[in-house]
Amino acid sequence: MTRRFAALRSTTGSRGRPARPLAALTLVGLLACGGDKHADDPGASSGDPPPASSSSGAARDRADGAAGDDAYTSIEGLEPRERASWPVENVDIARYAGWRIEHTGAFAYEDGLVFETDADAFVLAIADGEIAEVERDADDQLALTLDHGEGIRSHYAPLTDVLVHAGMPVARGAAIGLSGAEGLRLRVLVDGVAIDPALVLGQPLHRWPARLRSLPPPPAPPAEP
Repeated sequence: MTRRFAALRSTTGSRGRPARPLAALTLVGLLACGGDKHADDPGASSGDPPPASSSSGAARDRADGAAGDDAYTSIEGLEPRERASWPVENVDIARYAGWRIEHTGAFAYEDGLVFETDADAFVLAIADGEIAEVERDADDQLALTLDHGEGIRSHYAPLTDVLVHAGMPVARGAAIGLSGAEGLRLRVLVDGVAIDPALVLGQPLHRWPARLRSLPPPPAPPAEP
């Protein structure tokens, strides 16, 4: 009788309910700890790592494809233009472009940048270009025009002699003529409109539509009493 009671007690709980086997308790513990993530994986029990998700594999394939076929690799780098240089070796500016007041009180307009020069000093090209024309201006002075492309031209006058001919390509800083003792006037035009050469010298030659403006006329002189 005592043996039967002990055997019955081993298979039931203290209150008469059937005791849970040890294997069942172990399975419940694994499920509670997240063991069901690899329950369907045959290699999970052998210690193999879980398979990578399909989304991460697709992202890796896209990254590999982008690295091998980059759309920006075919774009060539932009080469900066050289800066415009001075038209004379010894820079001595006598008059600036624009309106000024003379010592007499009268207004005078200068359409270029005037440099003090010695007789027969070299005149230099401010940038790469092609000689557009060599002619005499309205004052019967020898003048030279250099075409830099994109509608940009530089004009040099007066000259005592020219060292180039029309249609000849020249590089920045090349000697293109000889100046007179009265100085050299440099004019810069964009699409035929004169701009201040001081805005160009020392800068890469580019088109500046915002600077293509005409200066207002000078104010009228006061009436004499």
